[in-house]
Amino acid sequence: MSTLKLILLVVGAGGALFIALVVYSLSPTVRNASREAVLAPYVGKSIKLKRRAFLHKRDKGMYDLVENVITEIDDNPGELLLEIPEGAEIKVNEFKTYTNNLGSGFTWIYALGEVTGKDGNEIPFEYALGTVDKKLYSDQPRQLGLTIWQDEFDRPIVFIKK
Repeated sequence: MSTLKLILLVVGAGGALFIALVVYSLSPTVRNASREAVLAPYVGKSIKLKRRAFLHKRDKGMYDLVENVITEIDDNPGELLLEIPEGAEIKVNEFKTYTNNLGSGFTWIYALGEVTGKDGNEIPFEYALGTVDKKLYSDQPRQLGLTIWQDEFDRPIVFIKK
């Protein structure tokens, strides 16, 4: 093998390794947060809503984990699938954290579960509980806003990003 071929092989392998490292470092990080002490009591349970909510089907790129998104306002991008009245129940199957790794520094906390549609079928959803700024709140507790199953008399969810 000539020296030129060896140099090209080393440079090509180094370039491929560099590209792979950049892609890996910029790809989103999704972690299961269902075992977090403040979230675990909700996992696998049906939860009664204390406020009205809306289920929207969003286009690709408009959601992070599941295309059906529960929000508290009905003026959202995407098709409105269902208005969920106060007192209705949703089932939370798990919680995930989603970090986009593009430099924003924010980690979103999502509840993933199912809600019963008008036809009785279970519809999967994602619901954003809030964000944690990993630069400001790396090891400090972060109180999230009230969820759709909480009111001002409920104990707030305090999350510590690990």
